[in-house]
Amino acid sequence: MLDTLTTLLQPWADYYAASGVLPTATIAMHLLAILGGGGIAIGTDRQVLRTTIADPQALLATADQLRGAHGVVIGSLAVIVVSGLALAAADLGTFSTQPVFWVKMAAFAGLLANGSVMRRTESRVLAMVQPVTDTPERPPAVTPAMTTAWNTLRRGAWGSLAGWFVIMLLGVLVANS
Repeated sequence: MLDTLTTLLQPWADYYAASGVLPTATIAMHLLAILGGGGIAIGTDRQVLRTTIADPQALLATADQLRGAHGVVIGSLAVIVVSGLALAAADLGTFSTQPVFWVKMAAFAGLLANGSVMRRTESRVLAMVQPVTDTPERPPAVTPAMTTAWNTLRRGAWGSLAGWFVIMLLGVLVANS
């Protein structure tokens, strides 16, 4: 199967190897997407971790900020996938046999799964907090469901922080293997 895929991708590998600009552009795109998406994710994760559960107004603002950041992060993840596939396809025989490459792919899959959980949880938090904060005469109240959802979001923020750093570390190891 590997031989078939390598043969199928050989025209791309040849074009990539012969180009003076394509390898640089592809690596730059990959790293800039990691820097941009990861940087925004890390900044937003930090905000999630700093927000206290006792203030529903702050929860709403942070969850809303997280929702806004997810669009940019998801766009960056799409660029990471496309540029990563282009990089791997350029030398499939080498990458496919590197254990560290597969560990990086597993870590990336974990980062995507964590992001999916965070996205669903952020929607739950917004749905729970919004009714509490919509009426100024009603004092904000933190419910057990809000606490559970926020704690899930905080765990996701820790997972996201770890995931982005691990992805970058493993990328360096893949490049130097």
